[in-house]
Amino acid sequence: MIFTSNFRILLALFICLSPLALHAQGNLMLVGGGGESDGGWSDTPYQWMVDNAENKKIGIISYSDADNWLPDYFVSLGATEATNIKIDSRELADQTNILDSLNQYDALFFKGGDQSRYYEYYRNTAVQTAIEEIYNRGGVIGGTSAGMAILSGVMFTAAEGSAYPYDALSDINSQYMTLENDFLSFYPDYIFDTHFIERGRTSRLIGFLANWYNKQEELIKGIGIDDRTALCINESGIGTVYGTGAASIYHPQDFQIQDGKIIHSNVNAIQITHTQSYNLNNGETSERDLANQSEPNLNLPYYQVYATSEAVLSRNKGMLEEVISKNLFNGNILLISNSTNSKISSYTAFLEENSSSEVVFLDISATEDQEQQIALRNNIRKTSLLLFLEPHNLNDYLNSGPTGELLKSHMTRNKITNVFLGDVANQLGASYADNIYQDPFNAYYNDLEFSKGLALLNDFSIITEAYGLDDKDYYENISSAVVDRILNEDLKYGVFLTGNTYFSYTINEADQALIKMDGDLSSVLIENSSTRFAQTDQTVSGSISRLQYAFDSLSYRITKGTEYEIGEVTPQEQKDYEFEEAEEILSTIELRDLGVSLLQNPINDKLKLNKQSTQDFNLQILSVDGKPLFERVLKNNGFNEFNVGYLPESRYILIVEDVLSHKKYLLNIVKTN
Repeated sequence: MIFTSNFRILLALFICLSPLALHAQGNLMLVGGGGESDGGWSDTPYQWMVDNAENKKIGIISYSDADNWLPDYFVSLGATEATNIKIDSRELADQTNILDSLNQYDALFFKGGDQSRYYEYYRNTAVQTAIEEIYNRGGVIGGTSAGMAILSGVMFTAAEGSAYPYDALSDINSQYMTLENDFLSFYPDYIFDTHFIERGRTSRLIGFLANWYNKQEELIKGIGIDDRTALCINESGIGTVYGTGAASIYHPQDFQIQDGKIIHSNVNAIQITHTQSYNLNNGETSERDLANQSEPNLNLPYYQVYATSEAVLSRNKGMLEEVISKNLFNGNILLISNSTNSKISSYTAFLEENSSSEVVFLDISATEDQEQQIALRNNIRKTSLLLFLEPHNLNDYLNSGPTGELLKSHMTRNKITNVFLGDVANQLGASYADNIYQDPFNAYYNDLEFSKGLALLNDFSIITEAYGLDDKDYYENISSAVVDRILNEDLKYGVFLTGNTYFSYTINEADQALIKMDGDLSSVLIENSSTRFAQTDQTVSGSISRLQYAFDSLSYRITKGTEYEIGEVTPQEQKDYEFEEAEEILSTIELRDLGVSLLQNPINDKLKLNKQSTQDFNLQILSVDGKPLFERVLKNNGFNEFNVGYLPESRYILIVEDVLSHKKYLLNIVKTN
């Protein structure tokens, strides 16, 4: 008898102290948000909740009034009873009868709303006790949106309001990053996040994990659940996804944090979709059929690329100073834009002031008369740095004539540095989504459209305006577009820039390619080493499936200012340039020997010339990209004056043509006000 009694005591102690006792006892249903649908996506997970509630009684808890739709829905799925229960204060949550009242249910479901109110009202009350008792006796605890968030071991309380992806990129210690682990610790080494792809919460969840590591020196895991998607976790800790989206599971390996910003991190990511499972206790996924393989094959170029969505000079000066310092050889600077861009003069002045190079302007709106742009093409051949300033219809220009074709080829020559400012920076890969910002539901209904890109960085997909607060309606499009390109085009990297940040691909002296994201905020980098993947087969409309994927492994990094060596590069074989024969370019003195004197340079409102010759001359003023702007005939000997006040401040080419021999002479002039 003594032996039996002692054995029972030891057995009880073993059970209490075993790892299983620290984790699953009951069942959880985690719903990422989005409205339930009778006969739709929610039937399977909500049916699972009813089936795992032994007495089939469901208590539906909220702090606000509710209609009977959800109780009726649970009853239609087999519940014997489903009741709305309003608990809207700590006093009510801690009344003596609340424990017995809630314990009559074998399942409790928490509606969406404001998780800070749930946390404030229910923590350390009879409601919390009832939740834990029902769970520990094998019942089911579920919730959607805010009601799911409170079931997290480490909980985002939202005590100061919602935290946006932007907050995590700017400061992980922001007032909005409020985490606590003193409520419902069913899985104490996990943070659960909701509305995951819909609200672009990759950086937010990684920011939560970094915040916890920074404060507690503990690496915990994260699970993000998409809207209209549920993760149903049984008593053994096996979570199965049901619904239209995915569960994203993040296993962080390390964080480096400086002044509240993540400067380096490495997070292994897994995604599971409908009917696929993950073991929360050992971190492993179940066997699943992923029919496709994404296998990147790096093809790193021997030129440099910088990219940012920012086009205001004052916000780009730091990047441009870096660009100039890392230029690989001395040559001209070519500024490519549309002539109507008001930023041209400020960029030209900055580049001339901060480099020893001549700055040449190319107007890509001038697609005609490219055959005559010999001087411009020879200038392109002399350039080492190309700066694309918000160029509209760049791809069209590159395929519109000999100047465009030369520019397209020159961009990819050895050691050239290309800088892209504005929306054009999204087009650097082989393809890009061109309708991200047209309809917030394009990814949800699989309506994203992909166009041919510039193919400068074929191992990359880049989004330069990812997580700004003004872009929040398009977060699902943004997140889906990059992951889709990575998986389906076998890309190595995906890049998400936000705000005043930039991406750089550079080459060091050892011929190693380096990538870096820097600026005011941290950025998100996805790396694909190799992964199996499959698009979800759950439809959202007719036969249309959401643009969401299951995959085995991608690495997510939040980074700022950290350079990563990504491989060795070698120069491509290329021929030396042969310059085209152009009209003779004269100095002012040489032009005078022909009998024509330019009396003022820079010129202002008047072009002033003196002619002492029996010959007549045709005069023409061209923009630096060869567009004709002024034509006159110089006939009279002596002083001649022509009105050019309508020309804006810029550099121009003055052509003086002998009307008899048709020989042309060129002179560089500057127009000022």
